[in-house]
This record gives sequence, C-alpha cells and structure tokens, in this order.
Amino acid sequence: MTATAFTNSFAYEIGATPGPDEVASELQLIRMLRSAGMAETAKQRLEVLVGRAPHDDEVSAAASLTAERRLVDTWLTQQHGHAARTLIPSATLNSEGLPRFVVALPREAGESLLASIRAELSQEGADTELRNFLDEILIEDLAYIDFDPGIGFAALTAATAPVPASTVCAVSANASEVLALDVAVEASQVSALVSVIRNVSDAVTVDDLMRNHVGDAREAIVYAGIASAVPAIVAGALSSIRDGRISALAWRCVQRAGDQPMPDGEFAQDTDSAGTVLSVLGFNHFVLVQIGDDIELVPFGAVNGNTLVISLSREYLSRAGIA
Repeated sequence: MTATAFTNSFAYEIGATPGPDEVASELQLIRMLRSAGMAETAKQRLEVLVGRAPHDDEVSAAASLTAERRLVDTWLTQQHGHAARTLIPSATLNSEGLPRFVVALPREAGESLLASIRAELSQEGADTELRNFLDEILIEDLAYIDFDPGIGFAALTAATAPVPASTVCAVSANASEVLALDVAVEASQVSALVSVIRNVSDAVTVDDLMRNHVGDAREAIVYAGIASAVPAIVAGALSSIRDGRISALAWRCVQRAGDQPMPDGEFAQDTDSAGTVLSVLGFNHFVLVQIGDDIELVPFGAVNGNTLVISLSREYLSRAGIA
C-alpha cells in the first residue's frame, strides 16, 4: 500500500474529530516518521490530522514545522543518501532489563508496518507468537531463516534469544526493508550472526541457504510468511527436508493489515494448501497457547485466534517424544 493510499484509508476510516489521546498518539507517530526520513508520509498524515482537528494548538504547532523539517530532511538526504532514521527499541528485554535489540524504520511504511511499530512501542510487541516460539525452541546448532522479515522483529529475536540461533538469514525482496535491516543488525551488534540477503526475482531458496550460509548448523527453523508462500518455499527446500535438516516451518494463517486483498475463500484455500503440502512431507501442525505462566504447543485447530501455524518435522517430534 502506498503512503497516499494509506493516508486516504486513515482519513476514511476515522474521520470523526479525534480526542486528546488520539491526537497525542498521532503526533508522536508523525514525529517518528519525520525523524525516520519519511517526510512525505508524515506530511500526508499531518494534513489529515489538521483537517480533523483544525483548532488543536498542538496540531497547529506541528503543522508550522512541516516546511522547515522538509528542508532538513532534503539536506540530510543530499549529504548522506538518506534522512535520519529512528531506532526503535524492542519490547523484549535482556537479563539486565535493557532492550534486546533495535529496529530501524525504512524509508516507506505501509499500514502493516505502522501497526507493528505501534505494537512494539506500546510494549505489547509485534509478531509475538513467532518471537515467543523462537525463544522457546532455539537450542545450539539451530539456524533461523526468515523469508518475510519485515524490519527484523523475529530475525533479531533469534539473534538475541537466551540461546541464540547459530546463524540468522533475513531474506527480503524489498530494497527499503533490506536497508533498514542492515541498519538494525549493525545497531543491535549482531552482525556476526545475521546475514541480510536481497532476494532478487525470488531466486533464493532454503536449500541454497543451507548449503552456502547456514554452515555447520545441524538444522534450521524457517519462517515462510503468509500461507500462500509456503508451496514455493517448500519446493526450494526439498533436499533439506529429506535430509531432516528443517525442524520447523512457521507460517501465517490469517491476513493482516496491508496484505493484498483476496476474494472470499481464497485465503482459506491457501491455508489448506500450505497445510497439505507440509503434511505430505511429514510435518504436523501446531499453534502456541498461554497456559498459566507457560507457553505450550497444541494441535492446529484446537483453539481459535492464533495467527501463526508452527509445522514441526517428524524428526523433531520424535526427538521431543511427541511422536
């Protein structure tokens, strides 16, 4: 979704006069977007806010700074190739009570990314199911391969887990995401563990990564992203799966804000196809649930409301005493 389309959507969906808390929240986001170099997106959101709250003093003051900030962003871009970026601390903390990592805002942000940023800043956390799973499952000699890394919440979780992944590969076709990931990896001081890989023409496969990047890791956990991506990713992972080197393949079973709209029933078909492809190859499907203070795996379909399916290999289940 383009910045303009997102702004129009924002204006349409919440056209009523905002309250003080909503104004404060939106101004915070606008300031964050500006400092991240996304001046045009910030300008468009501010224009919408001015239209909704024309008499709010804080909104008027923010509007008066727009032209000056745009000049600063332009100068920074001319001098350095990009404007200033905001580094966002993770909601998860290390043993010393400090953020485990930071993520960097890319030059462009759609609805899904902005929702993730809000969740992280609210301490609720973005991509929590996947991140909780990685913290629980990672042991020595396990690698993590992410084919839908976004700005790196899960990849950086894997690199900073109690037992970090031996290698992390963050694979993205989005040039803006790749740049943001590079910034975050360096700022989080995990360059030795994390490789950011530009996936041109969807040419990167799991088997290639297992041969050329993962090194001596015994096995890997793979995140495919949306359900429709599973068949193609599995097709490029058949050698690794047959060799028993893929412990788990996680995938998203619901659409989220910013996903490409799909006709009724088509996403359900994608979910069924993903599950079938993996079942044929010996994977069983689970979701995470909170039981008391513990996070446990239960069979997919046993509970409702999860966004992530975790497909575990027969080899992993056998070692864990589950099968």
